[in-house]
Amino acid sequence: MKKQFEELTDAIIKKVIPSRSKASHKGNNGSVGIIGGSWIYHGAPVLAGLAALRSGADLVYLFVPNKITDAVRSISPNLIVYPLPDSRFTLGCANRLLKWLPDIDSLALGLGMVNQKLNGLEKVVTEMSVRGVNMVLDAYAIKDDLVKRGKDRCVLTPHLAEFQRLMKSDVSADFTLLTDNERGKLVSNKASEIGSTIVLKGEKDIISDGKKVFVNSSGNAGMTVGGSGDVLTGIIAGLLAKGVSPLYAGAVGAYINGSAGDLAFKEKGLHLYATDIIDKIPDVMLEYDDVC
Repeated sequence: MKKQFEELTDAIIKKVIPSRSKASHKGNNGSVGIIGGSWIYHGAPVLAGLAALRSGADLVYLFVPNKITDAVRSISPNLIVYPLPDSRFTLGCANRLLKWLPDIDSLALGLGMVNQKLNGLEKVVTEMSVRGVNMVLDAYAIKDDLVKRGKDRCVLTPHLAEFQRLMKSDVSADFTLLTDNERGKLVSNKASEIGSTIVLKGEKDIISDGKKVFVNSSGNAGMTVGGSGDVLTGIIAGLLAKGVSPLYAGAVGAYINGSAGDLAFKEKGLHLYATDIIDKIPDVMLEYDDVC
């Protein structure tokens, strides 16, 4: 059967990752906003934020519940942390955030969130779409109501169970038996239906905007560790902030995440932390660095 998907190649990646002007200054190479976290999952937005910085973004702003602000701030001085007034992302949080929000080039949301009402997130996604800001919808934010408001501004990063919910059908039982072409068609059809880019995480990542399908084979069994998906979200947000299109940010982000995981695997085997993957992002991206 003829391939209906495209494997990521070095030439594609080199073309996608933008050059940096030697005359650039702070903020010119991307500012990322991240909304996420809860009293249980305070690490998720941090991992995404650190990954966004390692992908080359200049500034990363974390918007997290006030209850976890001190814990988040203590992890890294490289992240700018804004406390939100409520433990959940309410409409009041949305209004406060939109009042505070600095100029950002991309936004990631949903990481580490639990039991949210969607009206606050809906308001933010709608406003970001109006402003022309591209977004990554991860974890709790992979919801129909949010996708409808973000459309082609959105990259969704579901694992199989989240994709199953998005499909409103049980694809888990037979998915492992499908060919790459069949998986690609399934993801492509859903991406076309919702008008967004989908990065379906798995042994092979399937990335599609409904028109084009990429398959990424980098990555390994050690990357089942919690937080590796947050790292992927941060890399994609960092690429979006530098002007990479949603499709290519999703595809190249998956490649960088998996390749960094492969380098970490060589040292740690099946004993990875998500932070081990973040530490290897520069080693993957160094060969694509270009200053003009």
